[in-house]
Amino acid sequence: MIQYFVRLPLDGVNNCRDLGGYAAGTTNKTQWGRFLRSSRLTDLTEESATVLKNYGEELKLIIDLSSKEKMKDYPVSEFLEDVVCINIDLLDIGEGYISSASRFAGAESDPTFMSRLYIEMLEHTQGMRKIFLEMLQIEKGTVLFNCSQGKDRTGVVAFLLLGLAGVNKEDIVANYEISFTHIQESYD
Repeated sequence: MIQYFVRLPLDGVNNCRDLGGYAAGTTNKTQWGRFLRSSRLTDLTEESATVLKNYGEELKLIIDLSSKEKMKDYPVSEFLEDVVCINIDLLDIGEGYISSASRFAGAESDPTFMSRLYIEMLEHTQGMRKIFLEMLQIEKGTVLFNCSQGKDRTGVVAFLLLGLAGVNKEDIVANYEISFTHIQESYD
């Protein structure tokens, strides 16, 4: 049974799901329990943290793609302190770093803003390289990557992983689009 888009039932996290089960080429599927994409983990309950830590072959690494500012405001749950967590901000491109508040000022009135932001993330090759090198260090176990809503930065990393695995474009787009359903409540 294919379970695309099944949200992990974690209290305090509204957008966490497995990238497993996607058709990858004609005969393969992406592995269940290897990669999770998620929104922030700040409000994760102790019980849900236990579920998450034991998911797949055991949660080994959390890569938080949020800005350093957001990491201060929304740290990873205290119940995950024993899991390695690193921060790689896809919007921090070194000397050209712009704070989140400055970056998003006026975004509502600029129809090209989001497309430019996505291109900027993809062009941040140092950050992308670091993300994938960190993932490669985990031979067995689950890697979770997240940002505040689990939509944009997390979506870019998810589409690259799924694309590298040979998942078709329609499934990659559908994986991205389902985030809106999962986070709509927080926007309302």
